[in-house]
Amino acid sequence: MRIGIVEDHFINRKIIKEKLLPYEEVVLVLEAENGEDFFNLMKGLDKDKYPDVVLMDLEMPILDGISTISISSI
Repeated sequence: MRIGIVEDHFINRKIIKEKLLPYEEVVLVLEAENGEDFFNLMKGLDKDKYPDVVLMDLEMPILDGISTISISSI
């Protein structure tokens, strides 16, 4: 399973990665600090490399999780 993590706090991203990455079936394909960063990183991925699941923080600077989810569902 390909996952993406969108979280503005480095330590939270680190903890999430430490909990998930020991599982062989989990591959981190994207790690972003906010919604804007997420969209920029997604542009650089081939469609077959898009994350299956994105763990999204809701409260972030620049572009929060709710806005990011709303934009990405259009």
